[in-house]
Amino acid sequence: MKTFETPTIMEWMGGQSGQNFVINYSNKSANKAEARLNQLVVDMLLSLPSRSINIHFVDLAFSAQASFLTRNLDEKIYGKLISSSNDWNHLKDSLREKMAKALEEYGDVAKYNDSKNRVVVPYDVVVINDYQKCVNEMSDLDALFENGHKGGIYFILMNNLDCKSDRDIDSLMALKDFYQVLEAENFGNYSKDAFIRCTPILDNPILAKACFNYINESAELSQVAVASVDYDKILSKGFETIGKAMVIPVGSSENGELVDFTIDTVSHIHCFIIGQSGTGKSVFLHDVIIGAMAKYSPDELELYLMDFKIGGVEFNRYRNEKHVKALLVDNSDIQITLEILRDISNKMRERGKQLRASGVSNIVEYNQVNPTKKMPRIVFIADECHVMFPTMNSKDTKLYREISEILQKIAKEGRSQGVHLVLATQTIAQAEISSEILNNISDFYLLKCSPSDSERLVRGSVDTTSGLKTGQVLHHDIDHDVVFKSTYLPTSQTLEIIKKINDKTKASKNEQFYFVGSQIFEIDDEVKNLLIEKGDAIAFGRSIDTKMEPVVIPLRNEYADNVMLFGINDEEQVSRTTMASIKSLRISNKNIKIKVINCLSAEQRNTTKMLNDWENKGEIELLNPQNCGGELVNIANSIMERTAEPTVLYILGQERFRELRMDMEIAFTKPTVAADDFGFDSSMFTAGDSGSMNFNSYQKAIEYILKNGAEVGVHVILQIDKPKQLLFSDYMSAKDFFNMFHHLIMLKSDENAVNSLGMSDDLKLENLSSDIERLRAIYYNETNNSNTLFTPFDF
Repeated sequence: MKTFETPTIMEWMGGQSGQNFVINYSNKSANKAEARLNQLVVDMLLSLPSRSINIHFVDLAFSAQASFLTRNLDEKIYGKLISSSNDWNHLKDSLREKMAKALEEYGDVAKYNDSKNRVVVPYDVVVINDYQKCVNEMSDLDALFENGHKGGIYFILMNNLDCKSDRDIDSLMALKDFYQVLEAENFGNYSKDAFIRCTPILDNPILAKACFNYINESAELSQVAVASVDYDKILSKGFETIGKAMVIPVGSSENGELVDFTIDTVSHIHCFIIGQSGTGKSVFLHDVIIGAMAKYSPDELELYLMDFKIGGVEFNRYRNEKHVKALLVDNSDIQITLEILRDISNKMRERGKQLRASGVSNIVEYNQVNPTKKMPRIVFIADECHVMFPTMNSKDTKLYREISEILQKIAKEGRSQGVHLVLATQTIAQAEISSEILNNISDFYLLKCSPSDSERLVRGSVDTTSGLKTGQVLHHDIDHDVVFKSTYLPTSQTLEIIKKINDKTKASKNEQFYFVGSQIFEIDDEVKNLLIEKGDAIAFGRSIDTKMEPVVIPLRNEYADNVMLFGINDEEQVSRTTMASIKSLRISNKNIKIKVINCLSAEQRNTTKMLNDWENKGEIELLNPQNCGGELVNIANSIMERTAEPTVLYILGQERFRELRMDMEIAFTKPTVAADDFGFDSSMFTAGDSGSMNFNSYQKAIEYILKNGAEVGVHVILQIDKPKQLLFSDYMSAKDFFNMFHHLIMLKSDENAVNSLGMSDDLKLENLSSDIERLRAIYYNETNNSNTLFTPFDF
């Protein structure tokens, strides 16, 4: 799979004199030169916020070198193709006027913009195609080419080396200190330290389309008259009380009247937003979110934000916002979505009890009766919500069915409990959304979308939605239809407002659950304190739900209180989890004996190194698998005699434990004693002699420890590839298995890994991620038959 570097904001317009570009090419490399030009212009447009650059294409020789860009870019970005001397002279005059104004008012445009932390004065980039064929028209360009950067003016010259005359060479050589040379034959290399990176996005049709959609959407929005919301005024006041309704300004109607986005418990309960790429749907969603956070306190409003776009590009800006109780910016693990919805469902169950206990029927009445302990509104907002409603031939059918059931519950019961849905997507063509959900949507906000989507959501709306411009929205509810223009906030302004909201809410506690997918957790102070408090406990990770609680197993002196870990271990995934557990165990109890039999392959270098380091520090005792039989017998005897010291025996890689596989006899050396009457001592026995008669082989000794040790404080943590390999038994029933292990830590495995244990098919271990940066595991507690999805700790 081909990889790409993402564009980074680089200050190519940083006020330096060498920031013009000359693309050298020959007749043979003309196509490469055009590709170079296309990528350079796109990188420039992506490197700055929207509406920050004006592109001017000059093609006096009709070379069509910029035709790919003019076909794919909105005309609002480049105005029109300049192909006549009159138009060219007009452009030069306007650039000189801008230059004079910039020098007079700003001194240096790039530095001025930098001082304001945003682009106040847009930049101009002039692309001159086939420079040699129109060199006569360039005679008065030198001053702008040399000093234009001070006014935010930059040039790109397409320079055909096969068409150069002496005059061409002289003119460009005179300006050689004011440009960077880009060789068409050497794509990606710069002759100087470049300030813009070559990012081959256009080589990938999907990425190219997405980039042009993004660029053109911004251009379209810049042309649409939009409503203005005075956020400074809203933020300067204290938070408003929600009362009966949330009222958020989001735009203006055609006659200039303010349009509000309303959520209440009467007629505006849930809403659906739809709009194709480039129509302003995401912008409208931000209007709703930012407007709500600016007006209402985190004590009265809880937001659950789900961003199913790749990379979570829209909602990541709300990280650590106090209003946001859950923020998902990853679409690769639908299980997380279910966990978040389960949390809301549980809250609804509790809210129902609270309403009944207070003798009221809805949240408005409850808050009137309990003014000092109000019930906050919960708003679940999902962008690209179609991800939650795939066709029912999905491999996770049952999981998606539960998601749909909870959403149906919210749609039907959320009104009285103050729980609301805001669902948004580009299309519902492939989404199987339950009628129970759609029939309970009170408000539809339709931007330009496909006719079939428009008609499915609001009958008779196609004529209106087909004519909508970017940023225009059709709002349909039971009472009326109205078209309005949504508020447009540039990203820079949005971030400024979010910072002010953060300042306004700094007294509130941050309890946000943030899920980005590639999270790695370590054993932090919270976990350490919990381990010390519990004593004799092992921590394995953090739960993947809104609480992110540590997954901790206390080691109790109870029957079969042992732990098995299993799963794919090709990159030491299971071993990492096991090692983290050893680390946590030592934190919980400084004195407990930790003995480790390491049967893992030599390729498990990280694990082996860490074990050796710990042994050198006296943290653990490593037992050699080849001659640990005597120690196993000692442990088994101490268990039988009820004299065992608190011990945790780790067996790593049991499937490679040769002595156990062959069920080898244990040669056991007993302490030397005086000779008997016949002249013999008893220093050498097999483990079948004397009091050790039950432990004469590796299998018998380990099986005895597994079945009897936990009750007297000797626990086993066993790591293995697959459960069916336990003790190399030909057959082991589920009952026999759970007579030895009450706890399972399960990482990614084949789909049949737990079939013999009679466990639920819903576990789907084969779907768990084994990627180190997004490692997933399931903790199964046999005692209460419960499963917990979690992210293992990194050691």
